[in-house]
Formats: sequence, structure tokens, C-alpha cells
Amino acid sequence: MKKFFYLLLALPLVFAACEPDAPVEPGNDGGNETPKEYAVEITSNAEMEFPAEGGTGVIEWGLKEVTRNSPVPEPVPAFTTEAEWITLDTENLGAFTVAANEGEAREAVIVVTYLEQVEQVKVKQAAKAEVPQPSDEVVFEAPMLVGYYYHDEFTPDAGNYYIFFTDNGFDEDGDMLPNSIYYALDVYAPLCEDEPTGDFVALAEGTYTFDANDTMVVGTIGNEYSSYTKTNDTSVEVEESFEEAELVVSADGSYVLNVVVAGVKHTVTFSGEAQIADTREVAGGEEGTVKEFEAAEAMAYYRGDYYSPGVADNFTIMLSDNGWDADGWELPNSTYCNFDIYTEIVDGELVIPNGTYTIDPYFTLDPYTIDIDYSFYYLLDDSGWDYVEVSYFSEGTVTVSDSGIVAELLGENGVTYKVTYNGVVTNIDDVTDEMGGGGEGGDGYLSTLESDLNCDFTGCELDYTWYGDFYEVGCDNCLLYVSPTTESGDGLQLDLVSDTLESYVLSGEYTITTELGAFTAYCGWDNYGYMEGCWYYKADLTQYAPLMSGNVTIINNGDTTFTIEVNAYDDRGNNITGSWTGVDPNQAPSEQAMSLVVKQKQGLKHQVSNKMAKKSLNR
Repeated sequence: MKKFFYLLLALPLVFAACEPDAPVEPGNDGGNETPKEYAVEITSNAEMEFPAEGGTGVIEWGLKEVTRNSPVPEPVPAFTTEAEWITLDTENLGAFTVAANEGEAREAVIVVTYLEQVEQVKVKQAAKAEVPQPSDEVVFEAPMLVGYYYHDEFTPDAGNYYIFFTDNGFDEDGDMLPNSIYYALDVYAPLCEDEPTGDFVALAEGTYTFDANDTMVVGTIGNEYSSYTKTNDTSVEVEESFEEAELVVSADGSYVLNVVVAGVKHTVTFSGEAQIADTREVAGGEEGTVKEFEAAEAMAYYRGDYYSPGVADNFTIMLSDNGWDADGWELPNSTYCNFDIYTEIVDGELVIPNGTYTIDPYFTLDPYTIDIDYSFYYLLDDSGWDYVEVSYFSEGTVTVSDSGIVAELLGENGVTYKVTYNGVVTNIDDVTDEMGGGGEGGDGYLSTLESDLNCDFTGCELDYTWYGDFYEVGCDNCLLYVSPTTESGDGLQLDLVSDTLESYVLSGEYTITTELGAFTAYCGWDNYGYMEGCWYYKADLTQYAPLMSGNVTIINNGDTTFTIEVNAYDDRGNNITGSWTGVDPNQAPSEQAMSLVVKQKQGLKHQVSNKMAKKSLNR
């Protein structure tokens, strides 16, 4: 379309150049004029071809001098055609438009007439492509039907089921297996009225039809998340969207799926016990419920007055029924409760000051307040990976005394949590040395660089993960790494925000900033020893620097490779530049390419580590 508009704009210039200024020229004596005779000359092809979709064309022409005899010629030729499907441009002579062809191949001529001279240009147009008719070529009896039930998490008026007909299922990490088949369906059904059990739910009896527009109404199969996938030994061999789809669920629990994929009809059947996991929370209780929790173990972090200089010290108290493993990770089937409190400045012995602390929704960071953002209750599942229940606190108090901790807080789920711990918290980790000042030279800088740096990304590999609308700015978030493969190699960590939701397009120019929006990158910051946002680093961590300003440009080269260019500045003002080009692992055959992409709008759940800083928690 851009070429079309450009061409029309250029036409008046072309024709102005082709038409003669005058058919006569002055004689040498200044009084007599010698007439000239001209002929039209067609300089473009005598035959032009167009696809069934139609298009635009231009017959290029000019006038050439033939003799010096009279008469004086007409200034321009005439263009005519009898074909109704060809429209001539009356202002830009020679330009024409070919309409779309809905039938057989056709041809016509455009006649160019100048005085007695007649020329012809033949125009040919291809027939409308035949749409392959579905044929019963694939019959698949699925041994397994697995999936998730999201209730009304995404669709208030419908129950959302994300299910897979498959022969081999998934591995323990939820990834597709080699040499396997998957029919994924995003189904919208009546809401399940049964109480949440944490086990499996059934898809309601009925007929569900394909909805190319993703209206998410009851009785439809969504388009975007429905597909046919086949894997081979190493990668995804086939991944196709549905052209048509209909799912019939019978009263006896049997399923019949008819889909059309790339013009071929697939008939898929399943009978047995479907394993559609109920993702609704089962342990949160209803609004008004009181839940009592007696913690057996406790630990805390002390961060000094980093967040409230000279005003208050910061402690994060963590309570648990089962504690943590040797590496500081939470345990499966365990309950945890965190309080992020601000106390008076602590002098001398490191202890948590006694007193009553109150949830502060205004983020004053004053003594005897609780930061609402980093105080919450959560329960982990059998794997220790997913949350069975998680709730932040909206109001309430925590009282610390010599005999222990007593808390009564209201969760955002309407449940009141009464939490107790008997004893004094003695396991307190002082992390004040890790707060800020990451540079070897100190001075409050995070960067260890002493001058500008042009990075060498030779041998680096690309890795990235999409996190959905993680920052809640209406655009998807992607964490990208240009990872060094040698101990001395340069690398990048980039925390990017794209321009839309669920587009998963990396290419674009990203501005490094703290004000997140479309095509921005979150500047680097120290999360108690963890690099958050955008960073340069050397593989052995002898050098590193946060990217505080500048930009990152990502170019999709269209051949499964990306080019990533960085032109940024660290907190010392050093200019960090570099360019990397390499393969996109999600397009090249690899184990990563076989990973199951769970619905991105669900958001990703991550294990919470007490070794992570509080602002890393959601990540």
C-alpha cells in the first residue's frame, strides 16, 4: 500500500517530463517556425500481469520526433479500454487500476491512440486461487485430555477452559514432549458452580464452535490460543492455527473434536477421565473468615535506614510453619507470612524494637508502620512452586514483644489473619552492606566501570521470557539476556516493555527510563545484591554497570536472527555501546522451542525466596 501511494504521487512528475513543451521550434531568423511531426513511443512492457488480488500499473510513454513536416500534432495520446475491470486514470495518463478477480483468468488490452498511430498494451490477470477443500485425512484418538480451568479470571460472563488433546502429555515442567501431538483449545463454557476442590473439573455438556474474532462468549472456541502442534525428536515440527473447529461434549463425558488445519480435516476423539485442573483458590476462605496461623520458625532481614534515611530502620520479618531449606528456599505445602516494618533507628545490639506496628497505605516509611506493598500471607502447593493462596494485607497491626509476635490483619481477599509466634526473633540477617554502592570504588555508584566501554558480544547467545503485563502499563514485559559463553565475555540483561499486549514482538527502539510505557526499558538498580532492570555485566562479574539512560534497538532480520544494539549510560556517565547479531532460539530448532507457552494473560508464577530482596518478590 505504501508503494501504491508513493507511485501515484510520483506520476505527475513522470508525465510532465514525458510531454513535449511545444510541437514547434523557432527558426534561425526568429520569424519563421518549422513544424515537426511526432509519434508516440511506449517505453514500458507491452504485456503486464497481475495477481487475482488486482493492483495498479503504469504505461510509460513519450513523444519522439519523426519528421519536420506539417501538420502540428496533438499534444498527448488517448488511452481507452473495453474491459470493465480496468479503470484508467484520466488525470495521470497511462496509470490504471486492475480490480480483484473473483473468477477465471482473464486478459484485455489498453489502446493508445495518437493521430493515426495505434498501439496496444496487453493486461493479464490470474484466476482466483482455489481454496483447498477439507478432506478426512486425519483421525486421532487421544489417550489423554488435560488442561486448566480459569473460572472467570479473564471472562466475567464465561468459564474459561484451556485444554489439550494429546497422545503423550507434558513433562514435569509442563513442556511438550518429543514426537508428540497436541490439539490446544481455548474453550468458553458456563461457569462451574461447584465448590473449588483443587482437583479436576468437567467441561459442561454441549457444542462449542470456533470463533475467529475471540469474543469469549459462552459456547465458543477462541482463536488466538487454539492450535495444532506436532513435535519431532528435537523441536516443533508443525504448529498451525485452526481454520474451523467444533467440539461436542456428550453427557457421558466423551469428546469429539472436528478441526480443519491447513485445509485438512482432523477428527479427534477422547473418552475417559479428563484431567482439567481447577485453578480456583481453595484455601482462602470466604469474606469474613478468620484464619489463625501459629508460626514455628522465624527469621528477618535488617536493611538499616536505606529507605528512610535518618528517620526509620527497616526490618522484614518472615514467619513459617515449616521454615526453609538449606539454601533459603520455601518448602512445599508450607505457609509463610511476611511483615515489612519500619522501626525507630536501632543503636547497639541488632534487635527488632518492641512495639505495635500498623499497616500504612500511604507509604510514609515512618517508625511503627508496616509497608503495605511487601507484607503478605501465602501458602505453597505440593511442588513448592505455585501459590495455593496468596493475600496482601490492607489493614491491621503487628505487635512485637519479648514474648513473641501477635498480628491481626485483614487480607485483600476479605479474610482476617491472626498470626502468632512465640519467642524473640534472633535469626536476623544484616544486609546493610549490600544496600547500594555496588561499585568497587564506592562513592554510592553501582557501576564498576572507570571509562566508556564498547562491548564485545562475540559468541553470546540470546535468551528471553515474556511475563505478560507485569508492570501493569498495558504492554507486555520481556526479560532478555545476551548471555556470554566464556568466563570473560560481556553480557546484557534487558528488562523491556513492548508496545502492545500479547504481540510478543521484540523488534523496536526502547528508551531506558523509570517511567514505563510502550517501548521502554527499566533502568538498572540494585536489589540487595540482585541486578534488576537493565545491566551490563562480565560473565565472571569482575565488571558490571546499571544502564540508567540511553536506548536499546532490536532489529528482526527476518531470517531467524536478531540484531541488538545498545547505546546507554551508567550511573557514572560512562557510555556503554555494542552490537550483537544471532539466532532467535524460539525460531531455531532447540529444546527451548518445544516449551509449552501457557496463556500469557495468566501471568507467570515464581517461587519466592527469602534470599531475594523484597522488591524482587513479584519477579
